[in-house]
Amino acid sequence: MTKFLVTLMDEERCLLRKMVSSGKGAARKLLHGRILLLADVSPEGMRYTDEAIAEALGVSLATIHRVRQQFVEESFEAALTPRRPLRRPDKVTITGEVEQYWIALACGEPPRGHGRWTVHLLADRMVELGYVARASRETVRQALKKTISSCGR
Repeated sequence: MTKFLVTLMDEERCLLRKMVSSGKGAARKLLHGRILLLADVSPEGMRYTDEAIAEALGVSLATIHRVRQQFVEESFEAALTPRRPLRRPDKVTITGEVEQYWIALACGEPPRGHGRWTVHLLADRMVELGYVARASRETVRQALKKTISSCGR
């Protein structure tokens, strides 16, 4: 694993010390601030090893590595604030015309040999009919949950 050296400027170190000593703020931000303070290799820094930081703060080595990497490759602020998860491009969402077919199918007669539609049966049928390339049970459940139709019940 590549070692990213954290060298804090005086303003950053002062800001982190103030933030950590006050204890006010998001837990993750405070933890990342402590990691940066302990990992600082500047002459005024604490120069702890990753193992010592992990033991002192009760975090994994991967967390320490990730905070160091964000500080070096991105910025001081990026190392403190959590990233927003990326939106999955392959996630299937059911909207518009496809949603209407889905509801009509769910309100119709179930397949032969079944007493009612299940989310698995609905997902399989919509793929068979070519309305979607693929659909999971959870996708079908969410689509049906947001409808206000009760299929005549």
